[in-house]
Amino acid sequence: MITINQKDDPTQGCQYSHVNIDSLPDNIKICVVNINTYQALAEKISRIVLDFSWMMSLDPTIRLAYDYTVRETANKLNAICSKVIENSQIEKDFGEIMVSITASESLRQLFEHISLPISELWKEKVTGNHGFDFHTICPTDLIHFGEAKYSSTENPYTAAIEQADRFITEEKHYRDIIHLSRIIEKGAPIQNLAQSKFSIVAAFSISSDNPKLIIENAVKKVSEFKINTFAQNIYLVGVIC
Repeated sequence: MITINQKDDPTQGCQYSHVNIDSLPDNIKICVVNINTYQALAEKISRIVLDFSWMMSLDPTIRLAYDYTVRETANKLNAICSKVIENSQIEKDFGEIMVSITASESLRQLFEHISLPISELWKEKVTGNHGFDFHTICPTDLIHFGEAKYSSTENPYTAAIEQADRFITEEKHYRDIIHLSRIIEKGAPIQNLAQSKFSIVAAFSISSDNPKLIIENAVKKVSEFKINTFAQNIYLVGVIC
């Protein structure tokens, strides 16, 4: 892999890299996240989920509808982060939050995306499989729908790609419009989505001594699914744990 761009974020204990591999299709972008310290990352994630400033731009009535769900879920996620801050042990619940947040942040740092609050905060369920895990908006006003998978023993790129593909088939990206149209300040991203213009992010943990091979396998796997033709771009984000 060849590193094209690299950003260090000491406040989040991470390093973000935009990389390339031989014969990479034009519509596939690759990011790799290296985590230097889980405790710093957990502290940053805790601050992110407890930051309710994004709600201030909502219509007051809409804000009432989201307020309890957002605060209830934020407190739950903060408790998960607190365990990591105290003992630096990674559990599955934190792992999936970690992959979502760092993947979103990598796109913000490397590609100038806008990161939206992770969807677990503003969807109906406190926990559970509610659809895409995170969303970003790129400079050309495309919404990116992100699916995150974590495993302490495997490299779940297939699960992330497969689930993203299934969610598109089930039109869960369109189901998000009712929420996204309230959260996104300008209308162009929603208008593009209504015209079936969007991108996908498949984010996954990497627990291998050969990250390059895992990324190459993930690129090959994308070609097996419909999202390869439906999405404008596909971002693969490997989080090395």
